[in-house]
Amino acid sequence: MLMYFLVLICMSLLMIKKHLYIKTPKGTFDLYNLYTLLGYAIYIIFAVFRKIDIGGIGGTDAIAYFNFFMNANIPYFQYIKSMPIEIGFASVLWLLRRVTDNYLFILLLFHSITYILTLKFIRYIKCKNLVVIMLLNQILLSQFNTLRMSLCIIISMYVMIYIAQKQFCISSLLVLLAISIHNSAIILLPALITNFYFKNKRVNAYKISFIICAYMVVSYASYELLIYYFKNMSKYFLYINNIFSFAYLSYIFILLTILFGILKYKTLLKTNYINRAILLSMTALPICIFLNFKMPIFYRVALIFLQLSYILAATELRAFKFNKQNLLLSLIVLNTIYLYSGARIYNFFTIDLQYIGVPYISTIFR
Repeated sequence: MLMYFLVLICMSLLMIKKHLYIKTPKGTFDLYNLYTLLGYAIYIIFAVFRKIDIGGIGGTDAIAYFNFFMNANIPYFQYIKSMPIEIGFASVLWLLRRVTDNYLFILLLFHSITYILTLKFIRYIKCKNLVVIMLLNQILLSQFNTLRMSLCIIISMYVMIYIAQKQFCISSLLVLLAISIHNSAIILLPALITNFYFKNKRVNAYKISFIICAYMVVSYASYELLIYYFKNMSKYFLYINNIFSFAYLSYIFILLTILFGILKYKTLLKTNYINRAILLSMTALPICIFLNFKMPIFYRVALIFLQLSYILAATELRAFKFNKQNLLLSLIVLNTIYLYSGARIYNFFTIDLQYIGVPYISTIFR
């Protein structure tokens, strides 16, 4: 997977280059716009023009999404009822099928949306660290495998932006949109509630503890209802009894980034107010951990928290600069983030993308 690793590095470097020159004269097309287009072109060649076939070729779920689209040539309600995917995403596929029967157009559309939104988000949080940008950019390559989940995650990132700006109507609509694309986004509801409660209040440890306990009680009481809700997910039965679907290392990393964020809370707020929204949203993490023990499919929900933890890590790498005063703590934070990042990237390329393959040139002539 060396080729895809190089693609990720190239995209990340080009995004950094673009970010360094945020102020571009209006109405001009200079060299720095070219960096964005070049990164986009590299990504699209690999994302759109790849062979998709049974056996995971082109991505774990790639052939399933291809079939979902091709089967959308039937009446709407019949299609919605027959598809094991969320109504929002299914409706989009059905509408697009009315326009074209070329699946390359669908890949181009969804991957373009994700690329643009990821680039804009990285610029919003003002991240210049290559490793963190590579982690955030993994969402672009993971979209080869899980199209819906990647769209759901990128929407979740923008939910945090609007929460930080106290635009709760927009953030609520985005949460509903994310849920209509992938059921896992339901975890954003308690995150939204917590942020709304502390909208004009000072964060208090006792209140946070009470909210977490309340969430745990509600999740335990509604366990059977959640099983009924998630059993309609396309992979539910595949993971329902899979004991290996509990992401130990990911949860440890997320919890450590939360701890580091609390230690440098004031610094994180000064850097970007989105960090407050993310830390408050993490009050829903215990629900995910508890339900993941009971229901392995909840490992998917952890992917949302994992992406949010990368955003915290971007700020924490600046907050915990290597210095003599906090030498031990700085070493712990930096090593934690970089070691996990390296392990995550290695795992991604050796397991997640092992069936992707190189761009399949004959797809251009379909």
